[in-house]
Amino acid sequence: MIERQVATIRKVFPKSKIIMVAGWRAELVNSRVPADVRLLRNPIYDRAGVVESMRIGLAATKSTEVILIYGDILFNEATIKGLGQGGSVVVVTGPGGIVDNESVGVTIA
Repeated sequence: MIERQVATIRKVFPKSKIIMVAGWRAELVNSRVPADVRLLRNPIYDRAGVVESMRIGLAATKSTEVILIYGDILFNEATIKGLGQGGSVVVVTGPGGIVDNESVGVTIA
């Protein structure tokens, strides 16, 4: 799943710098992350959760153009393309938390 998501991001944003933050089962994530992806660790994921992971990831970049993608949901190419169109973006997942070809990505200007 990690490899597929990174490949989709690279296809849509070929010059992007990908920073991944792992918490739970970080050792498994580490073994699956492509070499060109910067992997960081959230050592207090069990107490601070995903918000701390977002803070760690944002603190690791100086870019003002950032897309946060929650790692437990697999996004398709169409949804990722919609994320890069500017403005605020809300992604709604399909049944079971999977975004498939029928799922919705909404851009709010």
